[in-house]
Amino acid sequence: MDYNYFEDFKAGNQRMLEFCIQQNRSSLLFFAYKFIRDETVCEEIVADSFFKLWQHRARMTDLGHIQYFLFKTTKNACLNHIEKEKSSPFVYHGLEGIDQQDDRNIQFDIIYAEFIQLLYAELDKLPTQQAQIFRLSYLEGYSTEEICTLLNTTANNVFYAKSKVLSHLRQRFGRNDMLLALFLAPYLFQHL
Repeated sequence: MDYNYFEDFKAGNQRMLEFCIQQNRSSLLFFAYKFIRDETVCEEIVADSFFKLWQHRARMTDLGHIQYFLFKTTKNACLNHIEKEKSSPFVYHGLEGIDQQDDRNIQFDIIYAEFIQLLYAELDKLPTQQAQIFRLSYLEGYSTEEICTLLNTTANNVFYAKSKVLSHLRQRFGRNDMLLALFLAPYLFQHL
């Protein structure tokens, strides 16, 4: 979206909203799924985030603000949902209470969600079982034994599939393992 598209968006051109949804929906769904492991709830939250963006479109200052607003609104809605599920209300403070640390977290979340989207696109290119093993292991946190039970396979097959996928990802993203480390960091820290 360039400057003219941004101005059309702010002016209320619904085609620009559709374009904005097309550009950001997948990343927001991946992001929301990090908090809430329910696709239906994630869909509702993301749709509501776009609705809120549309309501506040005139207050947007630039394209980066749109993306930031969407991720922040989605994150708050996810946290609200989690707290609601615990029967303890979480108070939405809006954008006024954002500090620099929160800003850095949102920027990391945006990069992370976009990387996950690229990762899923790469996994779709792989043989089904390899992709499934990778998802179960790295994205859902299943152990090798649990994967063996779920897929009725051997530990050797699991290790082989994981190594093939990692090799493919290294080739796809280059020898610069920074992107791979960015993706794997939450998994690694969770399992230390």
